[in-house]
Amino acid sequence: MNLNQLKVFCTVVSEGGFLQASRTLYMSQPAISQHVAALEKAIGVRLFNRKGRNVSLTPEGRTLLVLAHEVLEKADGIPERFREMKELKLGKLAAGFEAHPARTLLPPVLKRFRAEFPDIQVTIVTDRQENLLQRLSSGEIEMAVVGGNRRNLPTTGLVTRSLGLDALTLIVQDDHPWKGPAPLPPSCLEGERLARFLPSCPLSPVVEDYLLQHQVKPQSDLWVDDPAIAARFVSEGICHAILNRGCLSAKTGAAGIREVPLAGLETLSWEINVAYSTRLGLSYAGWAFEKILESESPKILKTA
Repeated sequence: MNLNQLKVFCTVVSEGGFLQASRTLYMSQPAISQHVAALEKAIGVRLFNRKGRNVSLTPEGRTLLVLAHEVLEKADGIPERFREMKELKLGKLAAGFEAHPARTLLPPVLKRFRAEFPDIQVTIVTDRQENLLQRLSSGEIEMAVVGGNRRNLPTTGLVTRSLGLDALTLIVQDDHPWKGPAPLPPSCLEGERLARFLPSCPLSPVVEDYLLQHQVKPQSDLWVDDPAIAARFVSEGICHAILNRGCLSAKTGAAGIREVPLAGLETLSWEINVAYSTRLGLSYAGWAFEKILESESPKILKTA
C-alpha cells in the first residue's frame, strides 16, 4: 500500500467512478483499476461494489475513506512542517547539563536561544555525567554538556567538542590564616582535611593527579561527588577544597569562602565539553543551540 494508491482510491470516490477518476488524474482507466486492485490486495478487503459502470463503497471502503483522507492530509503537510523546522519555527530541543555548566554556562546560552528561536520547545535535564551519556545514547536528550578531560569521554558513538577550560582553585574558609598573594606550596596540604571527589565526579582525576604529582597526602576521610557540596563544607570550616573557579562564580549557596593561590594549580583546568550521538545526530534546533554554546562559551571559559 502506498500514498498514490490511496490518492487514486479517494479520487474514484470523489469523482463517482473509475472513468471519471482517470480523467481527473490523467491516467488510463486500466491503470486506475490496477491501483485499486493492488490496494484491495494489500489490505485484504473489497472496497467497491461494482454494477456495470456504477460503483459504491463497501463498509470496509467507507472506513478506509476516512482513514485515507487523514493520511493524505498529514502527508500533504509534511513538506511545510519540515520547512518550519528548518526555519526553527517548529521543533523541540532536549539538552542535558551537569550541575556546574548548568549554573554557569546555561543561563546566557538559553536566554539567547529563547530570544532568537521563541517557538522551539526546550527541555533541560541536569544529571551526573554517566547518566547524561546514557540518556544521550537512548535518544532521551540530543546533546550533553559535561565536565572533565575530553579524552576520558567514550569515543564510540559520540561526537565531542571542547567548549573551553575552567581554571582550578584552592578555597578555604574566609577566616583561615592561609593568604596570598604568593602561591602556597603544595606541601601545605599535607595532613590537612581536603575534600576529595568520588570517581563519579569528573573533577576527581584532575585533583588526584595534582596530589600525586606533588606527592601530597592530605587527610582522606571526607569524600563528595559534587563541587558545590564541597564549597558548602568549606564555608562551614569542615575542610578545604580544590574545585573549578566557575563553580564559585555560580551561586553555589556557599558564603564565607575565599580563594588562596596554590602553586601548580595555574597549569590545571577542567574542560567543559559538548557531546552528541553520531547515530542520532542533531536536529535543526540542536545545531542552532550548539552554535550559541560555542559563541557564548569564550565569555565564561578560557579557550583550550
